Amino acid sequence: MRISWNGRSVVGTFLLILFAIAGLCVIDSFLARTERLESIREAARLFTEGERFEQAGNYSQAIDRSRAALAIRSESEGYAVALSTALLKAGRLHEAESVLGQVLQRDSIDGEANLMMARVLVGQGKIAQAESYYHHAIYDQWRDGSARHRLQARLELIELLANHDKKKDLLSELLALQDEAGGDIGILKRVAPLYLAAGSPGHASEVFRDILRSEAGNADAYAGLGEASFATGNYRAAEDDFRNAVWLDPRNQQFRTRLDLCRRVLQLDPTRRGLSMRDRFRRSQEVLKLAADDLVQCSASGVPQPTQELLGLAGEQLRRQVKAFQQNDAIEANLGLAERLWRARTEECKRVVSPAEQPLDLVLAKISQ
Repeated sequence: MRISWNGRSVVGTFLLILFAIAGLCVIDSFLARTERLESIREAARLFTEGERFEQAGNYSQAIDRSRAALAIRSESEGYAVALSTALLKAGRLHEAESVLGQVLQRDSIDGEANLMMARVLVGQGKIAQAESYYHHAIYDQWRDGSARHRLQARLELIELLANHDKKKDLLSELLALQDEAGGDIGILKRVAPLYLAAGSPGHASEVFRDILRSEAGNADAYAGLGEASFATGNYRAAEDDFRNAVWLDPRNQQFRTRLDLCRRVLQLDPTRRGLSMRDRFRRSQEVLKLAADDLVQCSASGVPQPTQELLGLAGEQLRRQVKAFQQNDAIEANLGLAERLWRARTEECKRVVSPAEQPLDLVLAKISQ
């Protein structure tokens, strides 16, 4: 069948129309891509401005810029987190929580969003919920896959646990952090004193010794080692450690105060090994007299009858003429009465132990164990 010239003209026209449509589609696609690129650039510009305002402490402007960037690119978790950061720093916690909630609905394992949500919840006082989000931040995904973010999240969680005296959880996190630290001296310096806060002086002592193997002249590490020994009641070792700390940093008054406390406890303790019977007896009398004097002082407004009887017994005991063969029994009597006086002081005075009373308190605590 032959196509007439009129048929060829129709086909040609149809092809021209197709080419025109295709050209328009290409142009439209190009314009759309151009517009999208412009939007992306504008969002990035607003985001950058928001970061600058935030760093300058101008949180209101930072919020405006970050919110505008997010309006252009609502799918950007990075822009949402930036907005929540500015809201958090501005104290607008509920708004920050709402923004982060939307991010986590789309991606519940976003590490950065979980970390920010933990910080927001801490600001709201929701500690238990914050702990959960910190754990997500530690173990979930980060866009750059960097271990330093997970480390930061764990450090923040550790600080939170320490501030709220959650010793068991704190110890668990410290052990995990120490494993992750890989001998990093900076991390070890942060971990060591926190082991003391977690009630684990043994772990603290190990880490402080690791630090001293790297930095033999670290006065803080010697002081930390002293605190670890002190916490276990090993006042002789604590004295040695605090002496080293003072020698390395003689201007540090705190080190010197702790050293003096150790020395006073060691001078007062009648149960120390190597003491003669005579010295043990003399020290037991001093302990009894200190306990009685302290009770009299704190009960100055009126001494109850049972307390008066205890003080009378203490006076009689201190005035006794004790012969050498009687000293062992007298020591037991002195210390037993001192413990009773100290319990009475605790019940009646309702006050914290003062620095001057601390040596006696520590000695009596050791004796009662």
